[in-house]
Amino acid sequence: MHAKSGAEPPRPAIDFSTEMIVAVAMGARATGGFHITMPSAKVEAGVLVVEVVSQSPGASCFTTQATTQPVDLARARPFADVRFEERDVVFNCG
Repeated sequence: MHAKSGAEPPRPAIDFSTEMIVAVAMGARATGGFHITMPSAKVEAGVLVVEVVSQSPGASCFTTQATTQPVDLARARPFADVRFEERDVVFNCG
């Protein structure tokens, strides 16, 4: 991924005995303008509940004409059970 831009950036240190990585992805999209985020997380009855917001461009938006693969990563304390609560949002441009 970084072959053309020079040195690979340093990888963040993570201790998987005390932390885990939570990942969300939208898969391949035919254009730009798509985003996915995890704006918050909470613990309910021992379950990590992660809020996921998937944003798509509205019909009036100009987008890049290139395949994109939106993804977001976060670190958290380890939990055996994780539940994702997803909300879809359409962003309508000017």
